Amino acid sequence: MTSSSDPNRDTATLAETPSSSFTALKLQHASPQHIHDTTRRCFIGPIPEGWLKSHRKSWYKQHLNLTNYSSRQATFSASPSLSQQRRISGLDGPSTGATLDHSFPQPDDVNSEDEDQQEITSTATKDNGTGDGQDEQSRSQASPSKPQKPSPKPLPRFKKRTASTASDQITDARTFVTPPTKPRKQRQQATGSLQPSRSPPASFVTAVESSGEPTARLPVSVRKGETGSANISSNKKRPSQKDGSSSTASLLQNSEAPATDSPTQESRPKSDLFLAIPSDTRDTAPEVLVPQNESGTGPQISKAPTQGLIRFNVPEQTHNELDAKIQLKQADRRRLWRHRHGQGHPGEIVKVEKMLVKMDSTMQELEADFDENDSQKIETRAIEKWREYVVVCRESTDEGADYSLQLYKTRVIPSVEQTKVEKRSAHEIPLNKKTTKINLYSSLDKTLVIWVPWKQGRAIYILRPRSGASSVEWYTFLRGILGRKRSPVLQVNVPDLSVSLQLHDPFGHLESSEDAIEACKGDRAALERTMEAEKAVAGDIVARCMKMLDKDPEWSNILDKWLQDEKMGLAWKRYDRLEWIHGANEQKMYGTIAMQKSHELELRPKQHYPTSAKTSEKGTSETLEEPAPIEGFLIRLTSQKGRSRRLGKMFFKRLYFTTHNQYLCYCLPAKAVPPPPPRMSYNGSSSVPSVSEIVEKTPLIYAVMPYPLEDGEIAWMRHGNNATRQKHDGEAFREAERNINSLLNAEGYINLGHVVRVRNVVRGSAAADANTDRGEDVSFHQEVSDTHRDDGKTDSFDDDRTFEMLMANGLVIRLQAYNQDTKNEWMSRLEKLVNYWKARLTGDLDQFKSIRRANLKNLDIDEEAESYLGQFGRKWEVTRSVASPQLFNMCGISCCRTITLSGFLYHKPRRHTTFIRCGVILCHGQLLIFHSTLRKRSGKEVPHIQHERSNVIDLKDCYIYSGLVTEGDLLYQNQTFDSNHPGHHALPRIYRNDGWTSTDEDTMTCFVIWQARKRSLFKAREDRGEGKTRQRLRYVSQLGVPGRSIVFKTRSRAERDHWVLSVGMEIERLQQGEEIRVVPKK
Repeated sequence: MTSSSDPNRDTATLAETPSSSFTALKLQHASPQHIHDTTRRCFIGPIPEGWLKSHRKSWYKQHLNLTNYSSRQATFSASPSLSQQRRISGLDGPSTGATLDHSFPQPDDVNSEDEDQQEITSTATKDNGTGDGQDEQSRSQASPSKPQKPSPKPLPRFKKRTASTASDQITDARTFVTPPTKPRKQRQQATGSLQPSRSPPASFVTAVESSGEPTARLPVSVRKGETGSANISSNKKRPSQKDGSSSTASLLQNSEAPATDSPTQESRPKSDLFLAIPSDTRDTAPEVLVPQNESGTGPQISKAPTQGLIRFNVPEQTHNELDAKIQLKQADRRRLWRHRHGQGHPGEIVKVEKMLVKMDSTMQELEADFDENDSQKIETRAIEKWREYVVVCRESTDEGADYSLQLYKTRVIPSVEQTKVEKRSAHEIPLNKKTTKINLYSSLDKTLVIWVPWKQGRAIYILRPRSGASSVEWYTFLRGILGRKRSPVLQVNVPDLSVSLQLHDPFGHLESSEDAIEACKGDRAALERTMEAEKAVAGDIVARCMKMLDKDPEWSNILDKWLQDEKMGLAWKRYDRLEWIHGANEQKMYGTIAMQKSHELELRPKQHYPTSAKTSEKGTSETLEEPAPIEGFLIRLTSQKGRSRRLGKMFFKRLYFTTHNQYLCYCLPAKAVPPPPPRMSYNGSSSVPSVSEIVEKTPLIYAVMPYPLEDGEIAWMRHGNNATRQKHDGEAFREAERNINSLLNAEGYINLGHVVRVRNVVRGSAAADANTDRGEDVSFHQEVSDTHRDDGKTDSFDDDRTFEMLMANGLVIRLQAYNQDTKNEWMSRLEKLVNYWKARLTGDLDQFKSIRRANLKNLDIDEEAESYLGQFGRKWEVTRSVASPQLFNMCGISCCRTITLSGFLYHKPRRHTTFIRCGVILCHGQLLIFHSTLRKRSGKEVPHIQHERSNVIDLKDCYIYSGLVTEGDLLYQNQTFDSNHPGHHALPRIYRNDGWTSTDEDTMTCFVIWQARKRSLFKAREDRGEGKTRQRLRYVSQLGVPGRSIVFKTRSRAERDHWVLSVGMEIERLQQGEEIRVVPKK
């Protein structure tokens, strides 16, 4: 395996770019091509003059992020015919000249380097109205000289193996067979030898890992630091790239920079919000507030908003929070030290976090592995329903247990609890090694269950932390307190190769290192190094697995392709579900290994939601590439019900339309934020241009590409200095936020999957056509009020500017554009979007069905048994099952698209109401709910065109739980009796719109979002920097009281798993510092 490219290709051309930048975080899981395909857009203008009169200044200021602008008129220099040009070069295909400039004219102090602009010339468009025009983007005449960077260090290579004495093993296991991942574009030309075997081998063959020198074939570089993972990089270069340094690796990591320069080097996930008071300060410790900071907020970007909507699951913590966590870690180490030497300090805090708690009791004995599946076998009685508490783990003051869990209804927690002082906690759970048991109650949402002796039976405590990573870490922590030991062997399956790897003692170097020993003695530097080593565990496991696979030449071709084209990652598999290890889960890998009791750990190439789809028409198969989304102002000439007239006249409404996936969303012009137009030269003034100049000098149609490509890499990352790259990174961040805002402000949407045809106006298709004439009666540039009422009525409309969309229910929606050219552009691009998303959604459903068929065949069961096995099956029973990385993809994790997940659900806003079908869109911490159907008072469905928004659920401070525990929230379940299947209440169902079938019980298809109903005031402290703090009152959720349960129901268990994981991921991103104040003892 040799490399023909420059061995220094992965070194930094962008070493100065911070690893926490917006682009760097996206590139951790996605390729530049995928980022380009999912962020490009096309704006079809123009921008109405009426809108500019009201929003020109705020729009100009927002996109340039200027604070010292004025209203004086600015002078532009541009071609007179510029307003009639189509500037979409590179939007629908490769671009030879990528746009590297700001969209608006900028003052000199904003630009990081001087750039001379060329005058833009006009070009003709293609006959079909959708072809690319000549690239009119301005480029710099004189590029600044690039600083000479030191020669990078060569990547470490594996040496040839000489012995086989290590204990790690590779096993060709017949029980770990998963269909190979679908080849990507780069792998279409691969030979048949690259395809792994689809059938398990007839015998087991083991290969022992060598402790000597490994082979020299696999150049792997392990980088630790920023995200707690090790990145696997290759010296090889993609065929489409020129010789030179890479523009992606250096953005993710500066190998020459010291470790202290990394902004996330000292970070740990904020879901683990706990604080410990060192023993030497427990008597005189001042009042301490658990640090408050925004977890996973948008990275610090040049000229980007300080608080953004885009949040990655990569926590960034303040220095104060790091100190608190270091104190906790040190206290934990000292706890073990004191335990061994018999020197304890009863009453000290060890761990604290806010959780949702439910309490039940039973008179029956519980098994050692009791979970939600066993809950149906026992009869329980509710002590308390779901309530929010502050859960504190302390060194116990009782002799029966070393530690105890205390549940507080207050946020003011004493640092040390006195023995003879009345306890403030509402409930206390003794953590006795003999009588207290703990387990994962749900393998999906990671709910915990603890049961202890209580009166004549058992008390059952179901605990739900806000994030899954924090939940499993608590599970591992409490298991350790109760005397459970970590398994010395970690098994990693590689489904694409049908092999399993056994790693012996993968965490031994952490527990027996010199740093761990010094940390027990109070060495702060050693403790910090120990914490960083724990964050890098996931990357070390990936590197170790790749090193083991490299020793067998049978897989050399596949390893070559993985290193060249793929990003490798770890995922937990449970039946047909994949849970990728990333962000907080990746940094807490050391604490989440307990999941191997119910899940299988797999090594897979990271896959994203496809950007292509196959369509079959008349026996021929065609591959469609995802078209660029579109947006712009249009005039709607029909209503939601398809009506086009009122009192004999046609009414109209001006709206801003934008597409997100298969949805054509619309909002009022007052809430619209059009993308900034391409850059135009000006006289150097920082004033805001006039309305007429913006309208006249802005291209009629232009592309929005925050990530233009050049030779397979992001163009602006290959040129310019660090200031230029940070400037473009900030522009990309603001463009992503603009897209999110456009979706969050949507008043409704039109499902493009329900569109039959996009066509020109057909006179007679609407009842109002008999009373309307031909002509231009509706002004495009008129200023309109911010209201939901119609803008007016008209007696005529222009057929050349108007087009129609024929819906599947026979209704027609009419839209009027600015002129005939823009109408043709709208029609052409909408037609492509309709065809593509119909094929893409059909492909997604086929993938669901194919995975189910594969599991039915591999496990030799029918669909009825599959509904039970998916919920109640043990790990050993579903080992041969398969999961699709295409369905459980990385797009939601890396924020590739505006929409995380969408579809139709059945919604019950309150417990004592009935389910209503609704359309739901999950978008960056918000759950947007839209009406699915319109009905009369009699209940009869009314045909309609668009789906209007009905409600928005902010997932901040929410919890989600699912599974059989939702039985108490359903109240009215399906109690149909089937004589052929006694005990099975749900009848088989088939959905006629897509043919999906399901026999799952109601409790298997439901999940609940819990919100706090009451608020209270809390005195918090804010860190103002330089050691200064101030106190202020904040509204926080009231603890110990019932909340609001919002119940959602899906069509099947498989769909529920998707929704629970996606909503849980969004809740985890929104986590902030807990409003908890720890006070010293008095």
